[in-house]
Amino acid sequence: MLTETQLQQIFELNKDKIEPLVRLGILCDEKTAQVRQGNQGSSNYYTLLIQAWSIMNEHPEWTYQEGDIQKRLLRTKAEGGMTKTEARLLDFKKMKHNLEELIRLWEYKVADEQLSKQ
Repeated sequence: MLTETQLQQIFELNKDKIEPLVRLGILCDEKTAQVRQGNQGSSNYYTLLIQAWSIMNEHPEWTYQEGDIQKRLLRTKAEGGMTKTEARLLDFKKMKHNLEELIRLWEYKVADEQLSKQ
């Protein structure tokens, strides 16, 4: 456990990072703690130090598919009638599906860039 002096030193060294970490929900004020300390459904996001939506909020340029892939990668979710292993396999299949769509979209972007260079 850190001492009060150690905590103060850490705070002084990281003052400029406190507000962004609160904004992302990594460090919690009272309102954020109420939202972040539970979830709807059967996922375990609330048990993670850095939750999926903190990462997504830090990357607003991500597509839906990119956010969904990282969300599924970070979580463990119980699915009705499935073992944890079966549910994890299902999440991997959903990630693969999202990745295939991302590849399709990026192939169009590359083709568009090549056309605009001509």
